[in-house]
Amino acid sequence: MSANLKKLRPYDQAPRTRRELVPNAPDSAATLWLAVAVVWFVVATGLGALWLLQEIFPQATFTWHAAFPFNLKIWVVLQPDRMLAGFVNAVVYGWLTNAAIGAIWFITPRVTGRPLVSNLGANVALGLWNLAVLLGLATIFMGILPDHGLLSEFTLPVDALGVLAILMVNGVFWGSVARGLGPSTYISVLYFGIGLLAFLGLFTLNAALELITFADPWPLLLNDAYARALEAYWLLGAAVGTLYYVVPRASGNPLYSGGLALLGWLTWLVLSIVAALAALVDPSVPYLLTTLGSVGTMLLLLPAFLVTANLLLTLRGRWSLLLRFGGLSMALIALAFLVMATIIQAIGGLRSVIAYTGATEWAVGALVYTGLGTYTFAFLALGAHAFPRLLRRASGFGSLTDAAQWLTFAGVAIAGAGLMFSGIAHGSLLAQAAGPDVIASTLVWFRLGAVAGMGLLALGALAFLLDLFLMYTAGEPAVYVTTAPPPDAAATPATS
Repeated sequence: MSANLKKLRPYDQAPRTRRELVPNAPDSAATLWLAVAVVWFVVATGLGALWLLQEIFPQATFTWHAAFPFNLKIWVVLQPDRMLAGFVNAVVYGWLTNAAIGAIWFITPRVTGRPLVSNLGANVALGLWNLAVLLGLATIFMGILPDHGLLSEFTLPVDALGVLAILMVNGVFWGSVARGLGPSTYISVLYFGIGLLAFLGLFTLNAALELITFADPWPLLLNDAYARALEAYWLLGAAVGTLYYVVPRASGNPLYSGGLALLGWLTWLVLSIVAALAALVDPSVPYLLTTLGSVGTMLLLLPAFLVTANLLLTLRGRWSLLLRFGGLSMALIALAFLVMATIIQAIGGLRSVIAYTGATEWAVGALVYTGLGTYTFAFLALGAHAFPRLLRRASGFGSLTDAAQWLTFAGVAIAGAGLMFSGIAHGSLLAQAAGPDVIASTLVWFRLGAVAGMGLLALGALAFLLDLFLMYTAGEPAVYVTTAPPPDAAATPATS
């Protein structure tokens, strides 16, 4: 008996496995970037709901201050304009950018047949980028930044941190695809490549412009042009590249037409920079430039229709799969929002519409349909496909997954409509020179609808986060087989 109770000596025990400070395992970058993105999804939609509540009750501001050594004092004032800036930046830089890069880390190895050159580098970039976003939001709420549009210009140290992170992301991506590029390179890689280069160039240029002093209204005009170009090249490019992966993979069909895909990519590549000129609406800007921008914005309908038609034709013979909740149904919702949002942007790019709704909630409503509609559902569709494979768990928890999808869809539809109708009504009241009290009392009903929609959207984001947590902690273990790259990667993505 005493022998059985013999105390084990240290060298009788198996050595403990040392965990790496920064994960470097295969697919760790995709897992971490996507998981952090879902957390940002909850934060961003929560900030949006708080902003709309403050629009209805502007007196409900929150002030916090603290004193530190060396006579350092920090004041945080959560008022409507700062809350709006925090919401927009959390959506674009927090939720959508993290989700887009996570999607790139998941898709790229599967369509090139090569692993990422460095999951370690990608995960270091994750820490740098999210630190930059957190510091940027802090400067917004502290009132350090000037009011130059929806997407804030962060301070130079924060911008430098962000540029370093994006540079590292580009390095990992191009180092990974360089060995897999060829005549049969899948279309998603082309969208991701241009999107990442544009993201690096635009973010760096926007940071560099802070060193130059411009007379009004150029700071606002340049910020609007930057926001449009960033959305068109980075967010739209990453979302379309993601949909080109999810739809063929989830349906089991090859992509309908590589030629249509390449034509859509070329038209998107050319028209996106032209469309950014539509933001330069000012008497100091030549009329020809802004007109060219408006035409470019309307012509963006062409690549949107090409992408939608190509992916819908990919579903031929597999339409019954859309009746199931999951990646394919969310991809279809993303395509529907893509067409609708592109039409809305084409209308909003007209000079007369900009003059009528420029100082209203119209732009935020359009952002809800594009950012929280098209791009969000594209990345959620990827998450529905990727997370079970990354976590090696069975997908979804039935009613919770269904509720998350419906809450998100209803929230986007209601919040976007409420904000856009509020913008139209606001523009009409401003044209009639109505007083602030009349404007506030008239718009309160539209804003109540928008608050309800944003609340549903926040609940949907929280349900997605809970679904992910339950999948990781209580999901049934599952094995997913990795398939070899097909001989013609331009027609069918290599997936797992």
